[in-house]
Amino acid sequence: MSAFSLRIDDADDARKAVRTAAILGFISAGLTVLLVALSLSGTGGDLLALFDAWSLIDVVLMVALAWGTLKGNRYAAVGLLALYVLGQVVARIEGGGARGLILAVLFTMMFVRGVRGAFFLHRERVDAELKAQLGRLEGGPGEPLA
Repeated sequence: MSAFSLRIDDADDARKAVRTAAILGFISAGLTVLLVALSLSGTGGDLLALFDAWSLIDVVLMVALAWGTLKGNRYAAVGLLALYVLGQVVARIEGGGARGLILAVLFTMMFVRGVRGAFFLHRERVDAELKAQLGRLEGGPGEPLA
């Protein structure tokens, strides 16, 4: 399936989507650190006026959520998407305008794919656990009934 499609067809697709979302989370956090450094050095102009030392809280949250997403955590994937979208909305309201809008839409699509992938992987794990439990109840493969 195409990387730009929101559809997840199998576990490999889901793992790739989750990994991509996590990597983009790390990239976004890295770019924020760079922009904060430029802003604090005074070499950024009006665009970088949005970034200050408080933006480092955003970086810490983004890295934590990206790490959780990389591990396949559904809540982290949803949080990563929400944090990114909220940051984009605030940036647009504060004066970012349409700069980087295409890139923001692509990042958002990849974060949505990451969420879908994390939920797909969770569903796969739950299905496997249920099948194993059902097999034990029916006296099939696995541990014998006590």
